[in-house]
Amino acid sequence: DCRSVQFTSRRPRRPACSAVKEGPPRIMSTFADLSTGEKEELLVSLSALVCADCGVDCTEEAMTAVIAASGAKVADHWVPVFASTIAQVGGVDTFTPAPGSGGGGGGGGGGG
Repeated sequence: DCRSVQFTSRRPRRPACSAVKEGPPRIMSTFADLSTGEKEELLVSLSALVCADCGVDCTEEAMTAVIAASGAKVADHWVPVFASTIAQVGGVDTFTPAPGSGGGGGGGGGGG
């Protein structure tokens, strides 16, 4: 039975920062289960996708307008960070490849 198989790591996992606490994975079933920061990050991400879908550049102004139209609010730092990142990489399309364009290549097979 595959459910009884346990995988072990050769090296102990250490958090990247001493403030990071490892624990069981969170299983979320609704928007209400998200923390405030997670909700805000999701709202800004979705606003960028809406802008891109409408053919509008993902500027701070456009993303803020989408968020305001939804009736939601996010902390002031989210929109500039996302807008800047999207502008630096050349648009949302960089993060959303066309269907069938494939993802990253798999690792090579092990030779014997």
